Amino acid sequence: GGMQMSVHAFCLASRRAVARLWPDGRVEYRTDPDWFTPYQRRDTVEWETVREAAE
Repeated sequence: GGMQMSVHAFCLASRRAVARLWPDGRVEYRTDPDWFTPYQRRDTVEWETVREAAE
């Protein structure tokens, strides 16, 4: 596992929603847009060894 990357000019990482637009014209701004999932924010990466995976 690692952080997903994109080099496209319109990559999804730069297009995260920071507001919700309602049909009646209201705008609801997100105070915490939750840019990354807990998986992407993890501090470490743990790999199972071949022996552990076989057990």
